[in-house]
Amino acid sequence: EAGHYYLRAYVAGNSNYTNATKYIEFNIIPRPITVKIDNKTSIYDAPEAELTHLITSGSILDNDIVNITISRDPGTDAGSYAIKGTYDNSNYNVVFIEGVYTITPAANSISNLKINNWNYGYTPATPTANSIYGEITFEYSTSLTGEFTSSIFLRLGRFSFICVGITSQFSGLSAKL
Repeated sequence: EAGHYYLRAYVAGNSNYTNATKYIEFNIIPRPITVKIDNKTSIYDAPEAELTHLITSGSILDNDIVNITISRDPGTDAGSYAIKGTYDNSNYNVVFIEGVYTITPAANSISNLKINNWNYGYTPATPTANSIYGEITFEYSTSLTGEFTSSIFLRLGRFSFICVGITSQFSGLSAKL
């Protein structure tokens, strides 16, 4: 076992000499091991990648058990999280090279984008659409290359219509009708 110990040297005396005793302290130093934790990546809202590691220096002796546990900082939003390690055997000094778990934004899409025409002077039609993530915002313009606004145009003409959805959890997207 690794730890702090004492050694005693002893000579039993007899009729020609006395007893002799000498003490000294010493340590059995924990066996060094370096563990590199692999970086991992997954996409927001997808299954997480399995956390893995590799012993890059040192070794575990035969018949010894060193339970190495790898875990990452909590979180499910897109971003970066530290991957850390722990171990449970005091006969070893395990140094961990931490990894990074990156959750990338998910791709988003808009489907079923619709708006009905309406007659001038009547109540504007309500646009509809579906997206995988996020709340859809509807904006209007008189041209696909023009400026879009949330104000509904009530005059005659042909208009472009765009819906946009962006959050930190998924890539921005837009669809035009």
